[in-house]
Amino acid sequence: MKILLYSLFLLYSASMLNAQEKADTTKNIIYIGGGRQGLTYLKYERLIYNKNWTQTIVNLGLGGIPGDSEYGIYRTNKIMPEVGQLFGYKNIYVELGIEPSLNFYGSVSYVDLNGIIGLRYQSRTKQLRSLFIQCGYNPKLYYTYKSDINVPFYIGLGLNF
Repeated sequence: MKILLYSLFLLYSASMLNAQEKADTTKNIIYIGGGRQGLTYLKYERLIYNKNWTQTIVNLGLGGIPGDSEYGIYRTNKIMPEVGQLFGYKNIYVELGIEPSLNFYGSVSYVDLNGIIGLRYQSRTKQLRSLFIQCGYNPKLYYTYKSDINVPFYIGLGLNF
């Protein structure tokens, strides 16, 4: 819980650094997806820096892998903060980032460090509030617990606001 509150505080603090941002640009995205070292996830993203062809983003996500109580398989819950850099122009961007993942599986909790290499379509102009689409590769760079789940590809869909 402390980690979640700390992460939300960091997102809020990062948004305060973005005072120079143009008024006609959306700074928030909320999206859902599948993959990303799990089966499903929900993320909130905040733009913290925007300069010509590059953007810096931070986001916080919750995800999980359903379990099966009949067979004693616990649900895995995940907290996934990310810091990323977007490179592109207009609406198509290449995303590079790092995503630590805090995993809770029954009485075991462990940490993974994942890389982000992706492609996304988005429009951040307020006049064209639009659909957000992403796909990419999410390899494990470091892990503290050997999990049977390894889903390194992901796809996401959301909205800018």
